[in-house]
Amino acid sequence: MSTRKSGALLGALVALGVAASPAAAQLPSASTAGLGFADNYTAAARGYNAVAWNPANLGLPGNPGASLVFFPVRAVAGLGPVNLSDLKDWGGKLVPTDVRSTWLQRVQSSGQEQGDVGADVTFAALQVGPVGFQLSTGIHGTVALTPDAAKLVLFGNEQGGQAQAFNLRDSRVNGAWTSTGAVSLAHGFAAGKDGRLSVGAALKYTIGHVLAYGQDQNSSISASPIVVNLNFPVISTDTASLFNNGAGAGLDVGMAYQAGKLTVSGAMQNVFNSFKWDQAKLSYRPATAFFNGDSSSTGTFDAQPMSQAPTALVGQVLDLKYKPVILAGVAYRVSPRLIVDGDFHQRLGDGGMQFGPKMQLGAGAEFRPVSFIPLRAGAAVVTGGSQFAGGVGLDVGTFSMNASIARRSDDIGTSTITMVTLISSFPR
Repeated sequence: MSTRKSGALLGALVALGVAASPAAAQLPSASTAGLGFADNYTAAARGYNAVAWNPANLGLPGNPGASLVFFPVRAVAGLGPVNLSDLKDWGGKLVPTDVRSTWLQRVQSSGQEQGDVGADVTFAALQVGPVGFQLSTGIHGTVALTPDAAKLVLFGNEQGGQAQAFNLRDSRVNGAWTSTGAVSLAHGFAAGKDGRLSVGAALKYTIGHVLAYGQDQNSSISASPIVVNLNFPVISTDTASLFNNGAGAGLDVGMAYQAGKLTVSGAMQNVFNSFKWDQAKLSYRPATAFFNGDSSSTGTFDAQPMSQAPTALVGQVLDLKYKPVILAGVAYRVSPRLIVDGDFHQRLGDGGMQFGPKMQLGAGAEFRPVSFIPLRAGAAVVTGGSQFAGGVGLDVGTFSMNASIARRSDDIGTSTITMVTLISSFPR
């Protein structure tokens, strides 16, 4: 096993990492500028950006008469604690035993090897006065390997010429593809001598297309005698029908205040949310296999009624809902060319459909060395780690192009998030 090529290892680990297909909300941000702020953008968002961040911002000064964007794309890919950079360093080379041993020690210290991958595409987002609209689709998922599962991938079932025993329990994979449309409305009114107060709401409707949710149920490989017992049940949607395998409505509400250069903004996403997967369109696949040297058997992979699925797994699938999220931000326009924004985000409850960090506290800024080139940067503390980002734009007349990239290290692993907007109207 010491002469195994890392190409095979890379293929195995990456395949596991992308099988589920990270930072995702029910209605993803359509703002490349927001990612450049490291997603610290609650108070700075204006125009079409505000639909996903805080609809109340549409009632504040600084909004254009109208704005729109088509097809901004946001992608995330990550793996850790053995990350994609580790694997890339050994592309096309032999991976020595000591390197693989170091990787395994990192997985054992972390408790598991995790990966996330996904993409959000906003077909269109627009704003006309205090009214906004956004239509987006997103595919996201995570995968986790126990230390024994990672050891099996890295070394096979033998070490030092001896067969090894493995317990693969709690390895898991889950992924979902959904689409969401939202309509928002804000109302602003005078507050004090120079202030403006605004309240707003966004009504969302989500359709679920694909779900795959599986968790190992105590699979094991014993050493003497060699017995392989695999049990990895999966609950998934019927791929013959992608349009509507689940649905539900949700409501975001927000409030914002602006006085001069200062903006204070807060929102609660998913004040209520009725989204759920349609149990009538879910199926259960046992995915079992057994081998003891004398005989072998393969359990059926055919779809079976949900009533046959493990109770715990069914409960986890039924809990795949959108949990409430609190957003709070303060922005200050230091000068016509510099704006800063500090944010706090907190998701209420564990589990659910969201794949991003549960908590975030950070700040971001935009500086224009010349009026038509915005430079952006931001940093944040997130659950289990940190996030750093940067971005750049180019304004041409009333349109702009933008690109941003973020690097996040959290309890899932190390992820790279990219976002590109080829063309949009102001604001960016």
